[in-house]
Amino acid sequence: MPAVPDAAPKFSPHSPPMMEQHTPDLSVVVAAKNVRQTLLACLKLLMRQAEGRNVEIIVVDASTDGSAQSVSEYSSQIKLLHANPEWLVPRLWSLGIEEATAPIVAITIGQCLPDRHWIDTILRMAAEEERCAGFGGSIDGPRDGRWRDWAMYFSRYSAYMPPLATQLTEEIAGDNAAYRKSALEGCEEVRTGFWENLIHHHLRTGGWTLMLSSDMRVQLGPCPSAWRFCRERYLHGRHFGSTRPGNSGPARWGRIVTAPALVPFLVVRIGSRIATHRRDWLRRCLLALPWLVVFMAAWSLGEAAGYLKPQPETR
Repeated sequence: MPAVPDAAPKFSPHSPPMMEQHTPDLSVVVAAKNVRQTLLACLKLLMRQAEGRNVEIIVVDASTDGSAQSVSEYSSQIKLLHANPEWLVPRLWSLGIEEATAPIVAITIGQCLPDRHWIDTILRMAAEEERCAGFGGSIDGPRDGRWRDWAMYFSRYSAYMPPLATQLTEEIAGDNAAYRKSALEGCEEVRTGFWENLIHHHLRTGGWTLMLSSDMRVQLGPCPSAWRFCRERYLHGRHFGSTRPGNSGPARWGRIVTAPALVPFLVVRIGSRIATHRRDWLRRCLLALPWLVVFMAAWSLGEAAGYLKPQPETR
């Protein structure tokens, strides 16, 4: 598990930027929405790894809790972009990717704490796997999380629980991912929001592959309020339903009809993954089950709403 550093790396906030003389090897885009405390811990870990390396760090902030001010006070070496607080994380990633100048762009959220070898792993994977458009890894459970926090974790990351084997895959988690910027060229979805299912569909159609790495790890930090999380799950589900590839008329109406069965199906699928992959977390899953049902219901309602109105969500 990555440890939260007690102090910032030994550099002067007013020293010359690390990337001023050359095009960076890696751009790291961190989307931030009201996670001030964890955001600073995330940035300290990234800055410690980037010290002496040709890496740029970009924070796209859509917060109302003072996160932007804390980033500015922490280091002038971090590029800070401001965004509409109503924007969802995929839109923040898009803004950061457009600003990134490196051939490899990593994305995460301010709520995640990267492993101490995270940057090294991304650069190594990019050098070794030239035919892969993107790389991803595992997301570990919340440190000292309550049952509600574990329900949030399971609802989002059950497919990416550690440990993961290094292998080709069809999907990677956007909260722990890196892409070749050249592979994203021509993908219009990047400009309106970096929604992984659409981006990955575009990459697979173009003949690219994706890979999971057992060494590319992050850990989830403190979770948001239940109400905020439900709202975000609803909006993400609505976008998924409205833009899902192969969403033809008959398929769409079939999905609407079967929508009531979506919640138990998703909960059982999550439970099956945990029983197969992390039996030591089964008790946590059972105790978190009431909250898990609530969060999956929020997603399912959003997905059904998206099928009823199949058009891209722009926020």
